[in-house]
Amino acid sequence: MDTSIRKLSGEELARLAAVRFDEYRRVTRRVVIAFSLLVMVLWAWDWAFDPANASNTLSLRIAGSVALLIPIISMNRKFGITASGVVLYGVILFIMVIYTLILGLMHNGFVIGLGGSLYIFLGSVLLGLPFSFTLNAIGTAVVTIAPHVIGALIRPEFPHALYITLIWPAGFICVFFHWAAGRMILERLHYRAEIETLAMEDPLTGLLNRRALRHDYIRTRSLAARDNGQLSLIMLDIDNFKSINDMYGHAAGDLVLQELADIMKKTFRTSDSLARIGGEEFVCMMPDTSLEDAVVTGERLRIAVETARVTINDKNGRKLSFTVSLGVTQADPAENLEHLLDRADQAMYLAKSGGRNRLVHIP
Repeated sequence: MDTSIRKLSGEELARLAAVRFDEYRRVTRRVVIAFSLLVMVLWAWDWAFDPANASNTLSLRIAGSVALLIPIISMNRKFGITASGVVLYGVILFIMVIYTLILGLMHNGFVIGLGGSLYIFLGSVLLGLPFSFTLNAIGTAVVTIAPHVIGALIRPEFPHALYITLIWPAGFICVFFHWAAGRMILERLHYRAEIETLAMEDPLTGLLNRRALRHDYIRTRSLAARDNGQLSLIMLDIDNFKSINDMYGHAAGDLVLQELADIMKKTFRTSDSLARIGGEEFVCMMPDTSLEDAVVTGERLRIAVETARVTINDKNGRKLSFTVSLGVTQADPAENLEHLLDRADQAMYLAKSGGRNRLVHIP
């Protein structure tokens, strides 16, 4: 299966990004808490290297530790995915600035403690998992550059060469990781979305299957009940389909099924749910549609099918025609799908027993 994310539409990418955010924000929350504790624990490092100035760094570490808890609040879908990422990298930048100030307060701090910045890059790699590559790349670039600028401002003897040698490569590696991780995550989510689609789709016609129809019905019925709207359903069956298979072969039968599906797609609205629920049985669920309007649409479908011709893939290029019988009914707001299908099936049975190639409706 091709999982190239370049082939995804903008809408699909947005949906997969939302799934990615939901999956990885739990990890980010745990990492944030661990990182907040680490900021305080590493105060022991200040005491180990410069006991005289360690007391001056405590307030800075407390400020950094508390600030790290802000992303936990912002990691909420209501807050917005991009906004959550901006807040997160704002806090990471704040931590980097805090750490730069701590090193500036300590004796020979930039020489002995600059490598500690790598902890922050390691943390940002894990914290950035819920967000897009673009956001992570921009955030990482800012987090890499800003401490260099601030450190040079507060200390004339700032070790530029050491920073460029140690920290800049870490920033580049971090950006590369976000690119690779982002691609891997989206490809995995794309693959899973494809699997979910296959589970909800009839492979021959591309229409919904019974499982997907049931899912759509629950959602559509709830909306109809809330808005006091109408919901109609059409069930149709290909007349004498067994004879078509026996006379022309199953390959021809598949062409007939595909032709019917194509006619249905052209006849009904994009808001309607079209499904193949059996061998030659199809259903169309029509929200915001009265019984009378559903009958009109169903009759239009019947005529379109009656006039269609299917070319058989044989040496003679024969064409065959087929017809359908339709049953139309309207849903009750409290009715489950099986009861609705049973009533539509009764109407369709009356259409078949009445001579086929006709439509019968039951309120």
